[in-house]
Amino acid sequence: METAWIKHPRIDDGQRVIEVPESAVPHHQRAGWERTDPPPPPPEDDPQDEAPADAGASALKDPDQTPRRRRTTSRGDD
Repeated sequence: METAWIKHPRIDDGQRVIEVPESAVPHHQRAGWERTDPPPPPPEDDPQDEAPADAGASALKDPDQTPRRRRTTSRGDD
């Protein structure tokens, strides 16, 4: 299936770009959409700049960081 990239000048100041089937372009153009170039690919992440994947998980396992529940009812030991 062939696709095309379009944007609307009045939506997000023409910054939002969407991909639609080529056959739908005339329909969208009647609604004000304009054909545009595809957006650039997202930059690839540098694996050296990433934090260890389990760094956040280890912080949650720390007992001092674990949220505690407070008892709101009596135990019935009265």
